Amino acid sequence: MLTNNLRIKHILFFLKIMFVIIFITLSISTTISKLESNNVVDYFLLSIFIFILLLDIYLTPKKSYLNLLIYLTIALNIIGVFIIEHDPHPFYLYEVEQWTGYAGSIPYLLLVQFFFVQGINFALNERKLPYYFDTRVIFKYSFLFLLSILLTFTYLQIFIHKPAPILGVDRFVYDKLILGPYGRITNLLFYFSLGLGILFFKEKKKLYLLLLALIELAFFLKGHKFWNFVQILFLFTIPYVAYINNKKILRTLVGFSVFVIVAIFIAVKINLYYFPSFQPYEYVKQRAAQEGQLWWSTYKNYPERLRFDEALDEFNKYFHLNYNNQYEIGMYKMMYLNTTPKRFEWKISKLSRYVYSTPALLYYYFGIIGALILLMLFGIIWGLWLRFVIFTIIQGNLLQSILLSRLFYIFRKAFKDGDIYKLFSVEFLVIIIFIAIIYIITEIMTTNNKLSYKE
Repeated sequence: MLTNNLRIKHILFFLKIMFVIIFITLSISTTISKLESNNVVDYFLLSIFIFILLLDIYLTPKKSYLNLLIYLTIALNIIGVFIIEHDPHPFYLYEVEQWTGYAGSIPYLLLVQFFFVQGINFALNERKLPYYFDTRVIFKYSFLFLLSILLTFTYLQIFIHKPAPILGVDRFVYDKLILGPYGRITNLLFYFSLGLGILFFKEKKKLYLLLLALIELAFFLKGHKFWNFVQILFLFTIPYVAYINNKKILRTLVGFSVFVIVAIFIAVKINLYYFPSFQPYEYVKQRAAQEGQLWWSTYKNYPERLRFDEALDEFNKYFHLNYNNQYEIGMYKMMYLNTTPKRFEWKISKLSRYVYSTPALLYYYFGIIGALILLMLFGIIWGLWLRFVIFTIIQGNLLQSILLSRLFYIFRKAFKDGDIYKLFSVEFLVIIIFIAIIYIITEIMTTNNKLSYKE
């Protein structure tokens, strides 16, 4: 039986290699030759892309589980571009001030997302992922004390100022204009979700589920958007990787998909309450298209060429950010390039941003080759982050989990939303230093405990 399973895995692995070669070759040749049979080629490439991911899920279930959030993010990005390019009835994209239509951007989009995933796969080894975690936990009471204080403070602020849904505002307005300096403090709840997951999956106490529910409820009362709820849940469930196998990954995929669909349905219903003039189908189509509009618009309007001078100018601004240049980098740069000045200023005045700009930003500066290399590098960094998260779970280090959750947020913003400057910030450096200090302290404590045990 074991031999048959190994034989099947070897066959599927070579099948994956063959399809990867076909996928990369066809993606590049289609765009270079400007092949016009767009429907057939785009959907064929998407089918291969999905098939490769399904093979990954079967061959490497634990690694695939850790990539579920990445797969969801990529799926929404691809769906957004497909809606823009292949919807039979063109519709107007208000944010980029353009009508939808075919631009031929899908082969390159699939390619850059594929390279990002392969970067993760390169850094994350399935065979080194654990099959169980022991019950060791350190800094537990410090962690729970900080969380209790923060929850109390957050709910007190919400009670004093009233919840965001009652006031009819979103989280940007609520945190920045209503809560003011306290808004950022209440958002720190986000970074306790991974630690709660470590506690729950090691101790199996329902108290930690209750604390997670209180964090999610607080974010709902503060008017947070869909993604934050999903990301909190993702961080909480990472330790479940110890129990994942081929059978459980399928059940988890179905369960996660159902959760996302239900969450999207609820989010749509809430937004339609605030914007009753929209028809549900048209609203969903517009919102889905937002996930891909920056890539599509950039590919359509800006010919592929190297723009090193502009890239260097942005890089220099990372170290000299101020009120005057904060809207000239990252996502804001792509917003400005892809819409009218009037629309751009209106979005800024509303404290609002677009979504998913990193691939478009890299493509604009460095062309497809540069985008592929850098996104693969970002994937490697994400994979290394996951490796250290697993190490932290094994160690049961709850203080370190808070810092890694903050790194998660920084990486998501940099690799998805164009906030690459966060990788060059003082905060990023300080977090790395603190993680190193906590790691050294933990190793010293572990060594001393071992010596005491021997004595």
